[in-house]
Amino acid sequence: MPVDHTEDAFQDFCNKVGGAKTSLSRSTMLIATGGEGCGKTALLHRCAHWLHTQLQGCGLESQIVDLTDETGLGLASDARLRHWTERLVDRLGIKNTLPPALQKDLSDRKGDPRIALPFLGDLLESTSKVLHVILPEIEFLNEATLLASLARPYMKLYTESTSEDLRRALRVPGTPGLNSVVELEVGVLSVDDGWVFVERRLAAATLTETAPTIDEQTVRRYMDERIKGRGTTTIRELNLILAAVFADAQQNSRTTIEFSDFSAYYLRNGAL
Repeated sequence: MPVDHTEDAFQDFCNKVGGAKTSLSRSTMLIATGGEGCGKTALLHRCAHWLHTQLQGCGLESQIVDLTDETGLGLASDARLRHWTERLVDRLGIKNTLPPALQKDLSDRKGDPRIALPFLGDLLESTSKVLHVILPEIEFLNEATLLASLARPYMKLYTESTSEDLRRALRVPGTPGLNSVVELEVGVLSVDDGWVFVERRLAAATLTETAPTIDEQTVRRYMDERIKGRGTTTIRELNLILAAVFADAQQNSRTTIEFSDFSAYYLRNGAL
């Protein structure tokens, strides 16, 4: 959805990657940066699926592996990377991505990501298969530089971060270990973004004739007041508040959502 700068970020990705065949000439690691709830994960999936489709259109076998649920919370950086590598290798085995003999060779190495991931990149290139690995959020510069060193032309890595330190490092030309990283930044919503989001969601929804309605003026007033009061609001927050207000209107048989419904929600939940 073209809100919170995601459309600009996506077009930036397309331009930097330069198409399917060009992407195979170099290693690619993508980091989506921005605050919590800004749509970084959705952007990663959009980019991965776009490149996946482009590669398939060129006759290449391409596969996406989503590891965003494998957060490895509580583990140190090295242990998290090892956990992700083990889960990646396991999922490739389940999907029969590689021939059995090659899968066994890879499984024998999965305890050491610094060996397993480059070896996987070699296997993918030798079998003309492209892998897109969508990873959980990273926090530290050393995680970014290590992942960037492990990316390969046939193994694309996608991750995200809210770290200001990492964001600053990515913006300094020539930062060691980050030259091959593609950074895409997403941000908070504008007043105009609110109605774009609502209009798109309503158009995609299957609603009954008695479903509550909401107009642009109400959404714009909510966005203006919310941004004025806090300075920011995110797509995640907007999605949650709209779902709650819509559900409350349905439950109470109201046909129209008013600005007062938003105020009532925050009063009920103590989140002013």
